[in-house]
Amino acid sequence: MFLTGSGRPLRVHFLLVRFMSQFSTNRPMDLLAFFLFGKQLDSEPDASTSNIVISPLSVYQTLAMAALGAKGSTADRIYRLTGVPSVDALLDDDYSSDAMLLVNSIWSNVLREDYVEAVQKRLPGTTAYCEVPTASRINAWVGDKTKHLIGHILDDDPSPDGAVLVNAAYFKDSWKVKFNPYSTRPMKFDLPNGTSEDGSNDGMKQTPGVLMFPKFKVEYGVKDLTSILAEGGLEIAGDYSGMSDEPLQISNVFHKAVLKVNEEGTEGTAATAMVMNRAFVMPPPEAFEMIVNRPFFFIVKHNPTGRIAFFSHINDPSSSDDEMCS
Repeated sequence: MFLTGSGRPLRVHFLLVRFMSQFSTNRPMDLLAFFLFGKQLDSEPDASTSNIVISPLSVYQTLAMAALGAKGSTADRIYRLTGVPSVDALLDDDYSSDAMLLVNSIWSNVLREDYVEAVQKRLPGTTAYCEVPTASRINAWVGDKTKHLIGHILDDDPSPDGAVLVNAAYFKDSWKVKFNPYSTRPMKFDLPNGTSEDGSNDGMKQTPGVLMFPKFKVEYGVKDLTSILAEGGLEIAGDYSGMSDEPLQISNVFHKAVLKVNEEGTEGTAATAMVMNRAFVMPPPEAFEMIVNRPFFFIVKHNPTGRIAFFSHINDPSSSDDEMCS
């Protein structure tokens, strides 16, 4: 079904995938958006016929929670992934508005108290649940915050000694000029394998005229973004010691989004859940004994430059001294 509007200026932004390379921006949210969307597009078996929707803002908020507990190079990698120089820049913008609701929740009983306080202070709207995380409780929270447009984000219970960082985003706003529902009617929609004339960016300004636009609903199933984010630099088994005294590592980053457009306006919602498990710590190696009693190579390397200073092959050490160093 197509929506028809006319008679007054209407601001419409068209962003076509074929023109994505023409858009240049240094804003962190936009950089992350193009990265995630491009990678998700690549991962679709048939991107030419698939409907895709993601919420970079929801992913961004979840990464911000992780950044507050990350240390060293792990934190630096999150900054690079999100396009910011520091954690302060990562948390600099307030994206909430009358039309947009952003809320976070933390689920764990192993997190440091100072980390929980930092997240609640730096990301207002964050609720901490100091309990063993369960899929049923987290899914119920997500359903409530997304007006039940998203019924679940987790299939299985997380590790009882781990943590889950969750964001929910909900957006609803009306058209500047609403469409008349009595003007909605069926029309032909050219699929990607059809022919069409290339447009231009002139649609980015307010212009009086007639717009015929399809009403639609896109519900993108739960996607695991872990490998995509890791490709972007996120350290899965990094240093998250600011979160917990127990070593934690990222297990999965799940994401789901829904977008509806009709005569009234646009409604969209998304949820992101970063599941963290207790990291497996390798036991210290057992003491060993190695007796070099046969020909060997001997190298002296300059560590700061990595250059080999001396390279030797010893066949007969007795020519100098037959005693063993121990």
